[in-house]
Amino acid sequence: VAVLLIPLVIILQPSAPAIAAGLIAGFLLSLFVYLLTITVDIIRPVLNWTSEQKAVKQNFNAALSSIMAMVFAAIPVLLSAFTRLDKFLILGIISAVCLLLVILLIRRLPQIAQSSFADR
Repeated sequence: VAVLLIPLVIILQPSAPAIAAGLIAGFLLSLFVYLLTITVDIIRPVLNWTSEQKAVKQNFNAALSSIMAMVFAAIPVLLSAFTRLDKFLILGIISAVCLLLVILLIRRLPQIAQSSFADR
């Protein structure tokens, strides 16, 4: 990641507030995707496998998590490309929505886990 970010910072020369806003939004978006991935793994665990390779290779949850990460990472790019909204407003909205979703997932994750594993 640093191999890509360092040349971009040198070439684009963003301001300090832009860097801070991007880091905060990126952190919250990543945290949301990680919590969503954990939730998917809790809801759809792969419990029947005979080797570690089968556990990884036959697990569709990893592919689903990658797809979710790409979709959520594309949202700020598409919003800034196709709307006239200010970039800081987009990052603020995304940060606020991700923060609310992270709080919701953190609060609901124990209940989701309990109901998911109670059925097994």
